[in-house]
Amino acid sequence: MDWKDRLKQEYLDLKERYEKLRRIKNKYDAGLRDIEVLKTESMWVLEKQLGAMCEYVHWLEVRLEQHGIEY
Repeated sequence: MDWKDRLKQEYLDLKERYEKLRRIKNKYDAGLRDIEVLKTESMWVLEKQLGAMCEYVHWLEVRLEQHGIEY
């Protein structure tokens, strides 16, 4: 596996984790508070984590595009 494959895999792994976390937050925002992790005091941290992950996904996409790697 070369660096391009690793970059693409890193992107795909992060994107999957980001989407899962975003779905959890969407459930919370919709009023579904049956998941233990969705305590009100935990949401601030979750939102900060989502923001950081979103930015990281963006920069990985920029790198992939710069090198002509399809994702």
